[in-house]
Amino acid sequence: YLRDVADVRDSISEPTDYVARMGRDTRWSACPSVTISVTKVERSNVTAVTRKVRRTIDQLAGNLLPATVHMSVTRDLGERAERMLSEVNWHMLITIAICILLIVFTLGRHAGIITAITLPVTIIIVPAIYNLTGFTLNRIALCAIVFSIALLIDDSIVVIEIIHRHWHGREDKSPLVAAHAVQEVGPPTILATLMVCCALLPSAFVTGMAGQYLRVLPVGACLGMVFSLFVALTITPYLCLRIFPPGTGEKSPAVHAPGNRPGHVMLSYYRRLLGWFMDKDARMLAAYVAVTLLLVVMVTLIQFRIAIVRAMPDDNADEVSIMVDLPPSTQLEDTYPVVAEAAQRLKKIPEVTACNVYVGTSAPVTFQGLTRHYDFRKDPYQAEIQVQLLPNDQRKRRSHEIALDIRTLIQPVLAESAAVFVVSEQPPAIPTLAPLVGEVYGPDDGKRLALAGRLKEIFRDTPGVDDVDWTARPGTERIRYEIDHQKASVRGVVAAQASGTVRTLFSGDSSSWASLPHEREPVPITIRIARQGRASIADLQSLMFTPLTGETPVPATEIGMLKRVEGPYPLLRKDLEPVVMVTGVVNGDGPNYSAADITKVLERESQGRSPLQVIWRDKKADTWSYAVAWAGEWSTQRDLFSDLGVSFLVVLFLIYCVLVAWYRSFLIPVVIMLPIPLIIIGVVPAHVALGKPIDGPGTMGFIALAGIVMRNSILLVDFARSGILAGMSIRESVLSACQIRLRPILLTAFAVILGEVVLYFDPVLRDLGITMPSGAFISTFLTLGIVPLAFYQLTTYLSVRGYPVA
Repeated sequence: YLRDVADVRDSISEPTDYVARMGRDTRWSACPSVTISVTKVERSNVTAVTRKVRRTIDQLAGNLLPATVHMSVTRDLGERAERMLSEVNWHMLITIAICILLIVFTLGRHAGIITAITLPVTIIIVPAIYNLTGFTLNRIALCAIVFSIALLIDDSIVVIEIIHRHWHGREDKSPLVAAHAVQEVGPPTILATLMVCCALLPSAFVTGMAGQYLRVLPVGACLGMVFSLFVALTITPYLCLRIFPPGTGEKSPAVHAPGNRPGHVMLSYYRRLLGWFMDKDARMLAAYVAVTLLLVVMVTLIQFRIAIVRAMPDDNADEVSIMVDLPPSTQLEDTYPVVAEAAQRLKKIPEVTACNVYVGTSAPVTFQGLTRHYDFRKDPYQAEIQVQLLPNDQRKRRSHEIALDIRTLIQPVLAESAAVFVVSEQPPAIPTLAPLVGEVYGPDDGKRLALAGRLKEIFRDTPGVDDVDWTARPGTERIRYEIDHQKASVRGVVAAQASGTVRTLFSGDSSSWASLPHEREPVPITIRIARQGRASIADLQSLMFTPLTGETPVPATEIGMLKRVEGPYPLLRKDLEPVVMVTGVVNGDGPNYSAADITKVLERESQGRSPLQVIWRDKKADTWSYAVAWAGEWSTQRDLFSDLGVSFLVVLFLIYCVLVAWYRSFLIPVVIMLPIPLIIIGVVPAHVALGKPIDGPGTMGFIALAGIVMRNSILLVDFARSGILAGMSIRESVLSACQIRLRPILLTAFAVILGEVVLYFDPVLRDLGITMPSGAFISTFLTLGIVPLAFYQLTTYLSVRGYPVA
């Protein structure tokens, strides 16, 4: 009988993976666990789904789970989304309140009431636009609304200010007062709004995954600004007519009078300072030279890595993952205690609440895991530690800073087992294979592998590069049993039967099924040697085969030979070319800077040898040459900034053409667009002072600022040209335009500064909270100085030579 030679058991199969949880709720003791992952369908509310799931689980847990089984939530994206959205909503309310208070303190409470009505009316169109265009109302979309508030209020500020200035001193509330004021400021406001939209709209056509994340910003802002222009030219004048009180009966000042309030200290000093520069050409030249030198210095700061440029910032996530790979020969039972010990070390970090350990299987996959194929990690020597952190509103440190401590704590434990590990942080937007990726190409397999090995050594020697790994890591070592057919025939053993027996006894055979009465589905019958009988090579060597002649059993070592075969590394191809990838995590300035340093080392070592091609652009390597192509976050940064740069250059050309057609001049548009590069003078020092890199969202803020500074330039130039047409001298018209338009320009600038600064507290759009306020502050003051001087010199030059100046 079978029972005489084997044990037959009806039980679960041998464990192929281990899952455990340890944390504050388990007093950091490892408890076996089972993870249930729930995902939502498309276009559903993640917060509503997770709330319903948690209610259902709580109801079922009381009936299904024994008292000794406890349940914990390891990841709740709905709660995190709700927390982030509430934070963004709070920032939105703060921004609206700041803009209203700004108008109240500068133009009075009646203007503040008008702003309090028109601003919400304008903002409410943005969510409607997102609904019509297919965008979900997520954190990026709400931050885009906060970003748009300061832009949407600009038109209303200009209209309210001009009506307020015309209304001053009037006893009657004639609609003609508001109509004349809107007529005066309407054309330049329409043109300025179109210029801002033209500057922002091309950003919506950025390709790749970065474009999908950032497209919500220009789409919402541009369409919202068109609606805000409509509100500013229709609803705002009507509200001014109804809410502004009657005047004192004094005569309203002329539009191009020397100043609306001559006694105002700031207006007086500003007018005298401009006049002082206009008195001598040398002073104006000195101002141009000073601004040019500042611009050169700012560009130099970027060149010398004092100001850092990156694609996306680091996120402040609620979890961090650790991918651990022990030597391929490590068994499942040996992997688990090493990983569990490393996880228990993390209890020293106060922000860590729990760790979930997965050995021989993958954790519930994340967006990052889909890109890096973490869901394929199912070998016995592979493990993952999912580290749960306190919510970001309950801790002071960001997840990136905590990840650095995690790496320091687990390094000694995993180094003893020769483990390779990667601390994988959740990306803020765009996941990549690794922050720093070097793709090695070459025609010869051996030389390509040697080049990749040398590149890996350079990675390890480069400061700021951690968790170095490569795709040429050998796989699991194999034991091959090769049967000698001649010896097997001599001893009466059939070679095919012998090999099949070895495979069945050690790997197992589940080709048969049993239909048991109490089971709904057939149960596989697995034939296999007990685990203690196949733990080493000696167990295989001790096998005995019975010959066909029925004589003495034949040892396995007499008819075959055992060989250790090193596991092969994965053979990867990209664009049909064989490639070896070297990866690393950059904790220094950024992947592009580390890649530049490594490139210098490669070029220095390749001198005098066969040339090595270093590829920075997205192109295919030569078939018969050796090359290192940079990928990872650098490819994202390259595509993002190249798309933004090309679109910005195209839109500048289109804006120039529109301005030429509007002003019928080739030189006046140059004066209007002159302040655009001056934005760098404000943006770069702010990032250097705060120690933050300039990233993709900040670049979009730079593009938005280009439209804002052109708006200010258009208002100044348009009023100055109106004064010249009214018969005023060039000098007086320029000074009068600057004095009259100073207040609305400063109001719109401070609306941007105070309204956008709240974005600094958002992890993804933090750079917008730096770029917009700093760039608006400096560029506005430079615009108030450079544009009037340049326009004055230009019109003076044209008038001397008999050309029309307006």
